[in-house]
Amino acid sequence: MDGDAAVTAVRVLALGRRYVPIATVMELAEGDPEDAVLDLYWWRVLIPVRPGVLEWCARQPSLSSDEVYEVPYAVALCFRGLVEGRGWRADEALVGYLKEISEGMWGVMAEAAMAAVGRARSYTLPASAIVEECLARGLESEDAGRLIAELKGGGFISPLLSLKLTSAFRSRQPEYEVNKAVFAPLIPP
Repeated sequence: MDGDAAVTAVRVLALGRRYVPIATVMELAEGDPEDAVLDLYWWRVLIPVRPGVLEWCARQPSLSSDEVYEVPYAVALCFRGLVEGRGWRADEALVGYLKEISEGMWGVMAEAAMAAVGRARSYTLPASAIVEECLARGLESEDAGRLIAELKGGGFISPLLSLKLTSAFRSRQPEYEVNKAVFAPLIPP
C-alpha cells in the first residue's frame, strides 16, 4: 500500500465505523481521493456495500456520491491491534474474532485457518486447503465448513464465483479470495 493510501486507511479506520460513506472517505483522503478509494478497495480495506452480492471482486467501486463502504471486521480487528501496540496481526485478529463469535474450538480453528492461508497463491485459496488443514488437526469436514462460513462472515475471505467459474468447474471445488490487507505478508506472490 502506498503512503497516501496508508494515511487514508488510518484516518478512515480510526473512525471505528463498520460503514463509511464515500463523502467521508473523500474528505479524509490523502492525495487524489479517487485513487485512495480504489487503492483501499484493491487491498480490501473498504468494500462497496452491494446487497445480494457476496464476492468482493464483483463489488467494484462506482465512486457515486451515494456509495457506502464496508470495513471488513477482520481489517477493523487488525487495526485495533495496531492502535493498541500489538501490531497488525492476522493471527491475533482471527483468534479474537473466533472468540467473539463464541467458536468453541477457536484455537485449533485459528491454527487450521492460518495454515490454510499460508497455502494461498495470488490471494486465492481453494476450499480444499481449509478442509485439509482442519482434517490434519483432527477436526471433521463439518468443522471445516463452519470455519469457512466464519471466515467469510468476519471478512477474512470472500467467495470467488464469477471470475473463477471456469477454474472452479475444472477443479470441482470452491475458491476464495483472501483479504489482502489482513494477510498480505503471509502470502507468496
